[in-house]
Amino acid sequence: MKKIKFSFLIVCSKKYIIETVGLVRNINQLYPHYKIFVISLDIMTKKKLLKLLKKSVSVISVEKIWGNIFYKNIECRMSVPEIAYATKAAAAYYLIKKYTDSLLIFDADLLILEKIDDVISDVKKSDVTLISANRDLNDWQRSNDIGLFSAGIIGFSKKSLEGLLWWKRQCFNHTNINIFFGNYYEQKFLDYFIINYNTKLIKDIGINLSSTFLKKAKPFFDEKKKKWLTKDKVPIRIFHQSRVTNHKIYELKNNYLQDLDLKIKYIETKQKKIIFKIDELINFLREILGNIMFVFIYLKRIFFQKKYTFLFAFKETFIRKKKLINLISRKNND
Repeated sequence: MKKIKFSFLIVCSKKYIIETVGLVRNINQLYPHYKIFVISLDIMTKKKLLKLLKKSVSVISVEKIWGNIFYKNIECRMSVPEIAYATKAAAAYYLIKKYTDSLLIFDADLLILEKIDDVISDVKKSDVTLISANRDLNDWQRSNDIGLFSAGIIGFSKKSLEGLLWWKRQCFNHTNINIFFGNYYEQKFLDYFIINYNTKLIKDIGINLSSTFLKKAKPFFDEKKKKWLTKDKVPIRIFHQSRVTNHKIYELKNNYLQDLDLKIKYIETKQKKIIFKIDELINFLREILGNIMFVFIYLKRIFFQKKYTFLFAFKETFIRKKKLINLISRKNND
């Protein structure tokens, strides 16, 4: 079978059927000639997708992507979201090996507002195409935890096949949050592609504008240009809506669902609070453990240094250091 040059890939669970249907129709309107592969995580999802989308998409079951032996294994130890994250890697490897020379992975909760010909061209030409997470320097700790790149949009070509196999192996082994191993689902592993492959890095904030950066981007609708822009007049071409945030841009996705009498629903307030509380607990535990380790390391160094008294070194390390950090943060501190 002759391979196609380019395709789109979406992983779908039963909770994201409506989002996936909307995104497939969104892509079909802008790019009717490109193939779309959807990986279904259960039989019910596959049946519903085939019923709603008919021949406009190729639906492949997750068992076929992984193989029964591997899939049974991850079913025993991964949640449905974790399986979805891990399956991005397995599906990308499977499809590039068998059916397509390049592909663009999309999360189901995306909306394409304008054509992205330049991004598709980058995916075809480069080994790997990554979208910057666009976090600023002061947010380095979050970048350290999650990674430098977004996992909502990722591009691969056949030149990265060995890297995809590596990513698949890592995701099979560890698709979770583990502060001790330093991994964050499938996302943190993306950092290692940039030093091993010819990687196209896209920093355009209008590509994959997520709810995380709404305050920074301050999107508005330009009545003259009839398009959404950021405060710096950057066109918003792909909007990424998380389940815990609601924005009027994403309501446009319902335009692709009107004939089906479907609407995208959002998580209830109680579920939102639970998600935020879990994140707060994880961050709290990480901070405690990290501080304990720092105290241990610093006390060891204070004790073994011979130039200053223990008390002087203790004060410099745990008290004066904070004041000096604040001093460095000021302008004209030289």
